[in-house]
Amino acid sequence: MSKTTLRKRIALTATTALFAGMLTVVATPTAYATTHKAAGTTGSNTQLDQGIDGNLYVATLPNTGSTAVVGGTAGSTGATTTIDDSALSKGLLAKDTSSGTAQTATVLVSGVLSLYAQVATASAFFTTGGAFSSPYGGAAGNTPYYNSTNTYVGIGTATTSTGVSVLWTAPATAGTYAVHLLTGFAADGSGGSVNPTAANALTPPTLSAAITVTVVAASAGGAYSAANSACETTQDLAAETSSTVTGVD
Repeated sequence: MSKTTLRKRIALTATTALFAGMLTVVATPTAYATTHKAAGTTGSNTQLDQGIDGNLYVATLPNTGSTAVVGGTAGSTGATTTIDDSALSKGLLAKDTSSGTAQTATVLVSGVLSLYAQVATASAFFTTGGAFSSPYGGAAGNTPYYNSTNTYVGIGTATTSTGVSVLWTAPATAGTYAVHLLTGFAADGSGGSVNPTAANALTPPTLSAAITVTVVAASAGGAYSAANSACETTQDLAAETSSTVTGVD
């Protein structure tokens, strides 16, 4: 059976729900044994060499700048060997070691995750909160498309292995949110494979990777704690120096 015939049969029998950018996911890909780097790891981000259409990565390099940076170069085809090089998240506090459908991460409110992946089909990102921006990659000439709230962004179709990336800005409200990578193909009314658009989504979408993101407020800090504080007094302040005061850092 040819790939075209198979895709047509799948498209004619699959059920896809598209409501306000929400997709009903009906399948999951083969899992890959990938060790994702932890937040704050120096040297490099996790490399795109662990499998196609089955992993989603978070940029974990330290970021001393004021903003997050999307992977790759906007407007050009995604190279799998370099798309992670420039990616920087902002406000990332923790990331587990997995890269499949059971990932976890912790980020500050309004923080930004710089996400990237390797795909060989059409791809899209979906979230239950926050918003996507700066999508990049896929096949040359693809035009990204969003839903009305930017909680869904489609990258377009790739016919060979390519890198895709996007920025996800966390909500300003603390809570738990989901971020998904979806892959697959779009079909027209006759079941033929076409490039997906806002009105013609993946049929059916495959859940390739998922991150449960815990969004937390920044610590207030600055609170006095007697148990962790030291104080020394003297009548002659002029006689005291850093070398004579003990127990105070």
